[in-house]
Amino acid sequence: MSEGSLSSLCGPFLSELNKRTSLNHQDHEFYANGTTKEVFQLDKDKLRELLGMILHIPSNDTTLLPSIVETTLTNLCNILATLISIKDPTEVLERFRDLLPELSTLDPKDRISDVDLPITLETAKRIFSFTEAAAEFDRIQRKFCPVTLKKWKQVTYTGERKRCRLPYLEEKQIGMGSFGRVWKVKIERHQVESNDGNANSQAVYYARKDFELIEQGFREDEVQRRIRNQVKRHENVVIALASLQYDNTYSLFFHLASCNLWEYLNESTVHADAPSTLAERRSFFLRGATLAGALAFLHSEFRSTTLERLSCYHLDLKPHNILVYGINTPDEKWKITDFGLSRVRGRDIENNEEVDLALPLLRRTRKARPAQDPSTVAHHREGTYLAPECASSTGRVSSASDIWSFGCIFSLVMSFMDSGPHGVKEFKQLRGKQEVGDFFYLIRRGKPQLSPFVADWFEILNTRARMRGIPGEIEVISETLDFLREEVLHPVRDSRVNALKVEDRLVTISRLFHHRPPDTPRRQSFRKRFKQWLASHPTKAPELHTLPVGRDVLGSMFSPTGKFLLYYSRHQMLVFVVDQIRTARQNHERCPDPFVFPEIRGPWDCFAISSKYLGASPKPGNAHHFECYIYNLPFLSSADNRYDMDGKRIYYPNAGSIKKIAMTCDGNLMAFVVTRSSFGRKFDAAVYLFYTQDLLGVGPDEHSSQSSIRSGSNASSTASEATFGGNNFGLQNANIGSIEHIRSLAFSGDGRYLILVVQSQHGEFLVRAWETYTGTTCPALQIPYPGLSNSDRATFTGSCVYNTGPNLVLLLQCKELISLNLWDRNAPRQKLSEEMIAVFMQDDDRALIFLGNNGTDRILRVFMLPHFEDDHITHPTEVAKTRLSAYKPSTDSAVLTDRNAHDQRELLIATIDGSFVTVSLPSTGHAIM
Repeated sequence: MSEGSLSSLCGPFLSELNKRTSLNHQDHEFYANGTTKEVFQLDKDKLRELLGMILHIPSNDTTLLPSIVETTLTNLCNILATLISIKDPTEVLERFRDLLPELSTLDPKDRISDVDLPITLETAKRIFSFTEAAAEFDRIQRKFCPVTLKKWKQVTYTGERKRCRLPYLEEKQIGMGSFGRVWKVKIERHQVESNDGNANSQAVYYARKDFELIEQGFREDEVQRRIRNQVKRHENVVIALASLQYDNTYSLFFHLASCNLWEYLNESTVHADAPSTLAERRSFFLRGATLAGALAFLHSEFRSTTLERLSCYHLDLKPHNILVYGINTPDEKWKITDFGLSRVRGRDIENNEEVDLALPLLRRTRKARPAQDPSTVAHHREGTYLAPECASSTGRVSSASDIWSFGCIFSLVMSFMDSGPHGVKEFKQLRGKQEVGDFFYLIRRGKPQLSPFVADWFEILNTRARMRGIPGEIEVISETLDFLREEVLHPVRDSRVNALKVEDRLVTISRLFHHRPPDTPRRQSFRKRFKQWLASHPTKAPELHTLPVGRDVLGSMFSPTGKFLLYYSRHQMLVFVVDQIRTARQNHERCPDPFVFPEIRGPWDCFAISSKYLGASPKPGNAHHFECYIYNLPFLSSADNRYDMDGKRIYYPNAGSIKKIAMTCDGNLMAFVVTRSSFGRKFDAAVYLFYTQDLLGVGPDEHSSQSSIRSGSNASSTASEATFGGNNFGLQNANIGSIEHIRSLAFSGDGRYLILVVQSQHGEFLVRAWETYTGTTCPALQIPYPGLSNSDRATFTGSCVYNTGPNLVLLLQCKELISLNLWDRNAPRQKLSEEMIAVFMQDDDRALIFLGNNGTDRILRVFMLPHFEDDHITHPTEVAKTRLSAYKPSTDSAVLTDRNAHDQRELLIATIDGSFVTVSLPSTGHAIM
């Protein structure tokens, strides 16, 4: 093997490697994962020639050499690249033979491959024999094995591995946590691997939190692991994407946020748009309320892998520990982070436990305590947002301590809503006048009480609201501040309400943003007020548009709130972006073509669509296999028309055929009715619930490795575990037995309940519901229905679910309404004066919207029936015309949108022939109260 020939073969590879060199934040060179394989694959003939020369194998060999080339590309690229990078590689390359299983005489345990890098200097000397070459190999190899993060996993680089180069192209400190610094880092391509073995194709920005104490890093990672393990996750709780121990530094990695809430409210480093309109104020208010929902999840919805009840106390909740994502966009979200001081504790059904705050995880002991929210001994700590009991050496903290902190934060939210960052700073200056410093409470005669400066500020906010005189806002501010003062910022720990009640109360208050109080003390009747509205808003039929859908369409379906419109046939799915239809209509342009998703493994059969995903399953054959495809949709709204037509295939053999699919509004949960056997017209069915990201394979690995499916149904647990590998989380009484007709499978608007309606051939309805956070079932409700004697209409006309609670409305034979509350087991009935063919629930659960016909012109009308206890309206009132003459619920679709910029809702209607109508509705409910 001549040096000249070897150099001519190695030179081009080395030149290509140099072009692909990365430089990290410490100015250290490294090669991203896969770089060497990319380079060697550029010229496989030259690689073949190089290996033939090194191993003394004729280049025309067709048996051994091709196998060696593939082995090298698969397992030895980095080692070969390291060897040819040595100054004089001739002799050391001779030892490459010993690394190949095809040629080596070494014991397999003495051979190394790329996954073993970096090796020690002693190992290099033993393998390569030459001291100088071994030392050079030891130095160069570090470039070829940079630190690689594993999503949802902890990786450790200590000992010899701490010499691996860090993959950060950029690094900038952006904050401080309770126990460490936070950095913005840009991580090189291919250095973040997913569960399925894929890696980031482009460099990606993450937030990296470094802990000064390894132990503290382990503690927060343990809490994060518990959060990732939950069968239900909350979108307002930040989840760590990966963890790394590099020498003596422990790091957690997160999606990069726009800022934290303190920066947001004070406009210290970012500009946040202060809410001005009522709609913007309501959205801003609800973003704060979602934090209470996140606390409710942490406090009461945790489960261990054995279904033990757990709770997580944050214990350091403050604006700095709330991250803001998507600032100043419609998708802006606030999320709780920084669990460095958090504690997870367990409790049995009777809440009996004894806990020790000195431990990172709080577990049950046998010593009984009173049946109330358990507490832990508080280490003496003080802070602006900490509860009074945290400052006491003898105080005990509990979930109520987080509630106090939330109340402090929400009072800042109210201050920002009043006057932007100036209001937040004004409030801080007022609190700073206290002798004890910036606190929300004072200690008087040994007992805590709400700071009088805080109470005074609340009165200032109330006064300013009254002076502005904006209808709706006055009530919101008054009721919110009263609620904070009386039930959230209560100085006595056990007198505070829990997080779930906080969330429910704030959501209820938020509805007052659309409430316009009457000008006179005595209110007119609803009917009179409504007639006044109709007189000033004459009914006008909307413009009709035709969409390019083709002739073989079988039906249509809107996503919740009407972001997307799906038309489906056996052979393809067509997805329209509704905003694009609106824009084309306004500009008098041709309607844009839909995005087309063709059939893949047979005709399409079942469908579901949300604001994020499209789900569909092919028509099952004789074999009962579970098969569906999930497509990501948000990108369809962008200008880039490229999209993945294949989607993600989800396949479980012999798991049963999909009969029905449902998604939550946000697409985070998917439910399936699955059948395993049929008996004539009946089939044996079960309901399965999945976290969509788990189906897509981007969720934590732990979900696919659990020893059970966390089901409350003993009958279905074993079968489900074997069938779905633990990816679904179980529902109590998920086996629904032999059924005939599935009339509806739908989630409540907030995603907390899944409701199933089935019907027997005798007309009897069975309604089942499950609470999705825990999988518990609501009492089933059987509804016998003999039918109306004076109607030949089909029994089932339509249904709609409420946005909150396990409640729904059934519309039967077009003229009878049944309202169901599954917790109370109530099912009051009401006869309608006109025939209705479809029913929808308003987003505040305060009114029903109907499609029906009561005119001689045969034009479909829109009707409204309020749910106001004090108005006693018993019959729907016409509010709009549609210009449509027919609507068939089995093939056509309609959806209620959220309020638009003009404070109005719209009813979107799409029919099987491509007709598309937008019907403007009155500002129902509070707006005409």
